[in-house]
Amino acid sequence: GSEGWHWDVDEIAAKTLTDNVVDLMVGKLMRLSPTTRKVMRQLACMGNVVAIDDLRLVHEAQGLSMEDDLDEALRGSYLIRRKDRVQFSHDRIQEAAYSLLPAGERGAEHLRIGRRLVASHDQAKIDDGIFEIVNHFNLGIDLVTDRDERRQVLRWNILAGSKAKAAAAYATARAYFAQAMDLLAETAWEEEYDQTLSLFLERSGCELLVGNFQFTDELFPLIVGHACTNADRAKAFRQRILRNQIAGQYGDGVDVALEALALFGLPCPQTSAEIDAAVIRARQDAAAILGSAEIGSLVDAPVMTDPDALAMLGILSDAMPCAFLARPGQHLQRDRRIGSVHRCGAAAAGEVGPAGSAGPHPGAQRRFHQQPPQFPAIEHRDPARGLHQLPGGR
Repeated sequence: GSEGWHWDVDEIAAKTLTDNVVDLMVGKLMRLSPTTRKVMRQLACMGNVVAIDDLRLVHEAQGLSMEDDLDEALRGSYLIRRKDRVQFSHDRIQEAAYSLLPAGERGAEHLRIGRRLVASHDQAKIDDGIFEIVNHFNLGIDLVTDRDERRQVLRWNILAGSKAKAAAAYATARAYFAQAMDLLAETAWEEEYDQTLSLFLERSGCELLVGNFQFTDELFPLIVGHACTNADRAKAFRQRILRNQIAGQYGDGVDVALEALALFGLPCPQTSAEIDAAVIRARQDAAAILGSAEIGSLVDAPVMTDPDALAMLGILSDAMPCAFLARPGQHLQRDRRIGSVHRCGAAAAGEVGPAGSAGPHPGAQRRFHQQPPQFPAIEHRDPARGLHQLPGGR
């Protein structure tokens, strides 16, 4: 016939060709031996790059060694070996290898791998590889029926969430905390109170940081309703203050602070005259508590440990930005006085006004008179700063 290219359109159309790269790779992988396909499926479940020792832990070889099973894939350039690690030469090859495992069997395989890794690692290595381990368990969590094992997976999710949050990966942290909450028992608030409270607060904080205000609002009444102490309730209120600050609802933030302080029985002066009177009383009490003590000695004072006092000071501190923006007149009138009061301990549990002014609370006053004064450590560098205006101060 004549020179040149010739093609048969009808014959080409009859060919079962795919536009999907993964489908094309699956066809190529199916030409490999069954043992090679099996090790590639296991490798795909573990990730794109896997340590040889970890792969050896989970590999179930029959007859030939794992290296023999890998050899065919290495020679075909599907895998690349770099010292003590092996990796897929392309992420599409990993995707194709993973698809070789039927969807209904994937959960069981991930769970088997997770259990093998946990059984072979000490606690330090589990902590280091927590993301990989907990991901395997999460993918097979429907098959975990033992109560103790589910509790352990819950704790691992909390650990993974905490690590992700510390790395500012808030969306990832939220996912781990959400998985942990799904694993909570119905009696979690009674049997694991501290862990459950912390988990709800962490989840709420992450939802807040990713801008999911609606879910944060839904968690708030649950936390407050289950919290056993006012100090624990204050933690939820402090998050709510921050939520209003981020949302630009500064007045609401002040109102939340006042509601939180009311938990501790603190009356809140509203008028300027009431506020000025409260500040004068607070200054007088602060001077009385200091007595003849040298201001410089406060630097070495023990750190405050009273949970209620710490909670109230935290609320005061968190509410300052909202108070400044929502009620600037009141805030500017008293901000210089506030620092001179609550840092020296007189307002550790004091009467607080809408913008944060402080005065003595009867219960706190009784504690101060019944026990030797324990002042909180001064937070600023100059121990005299903010205190020189107190009566009796230098």
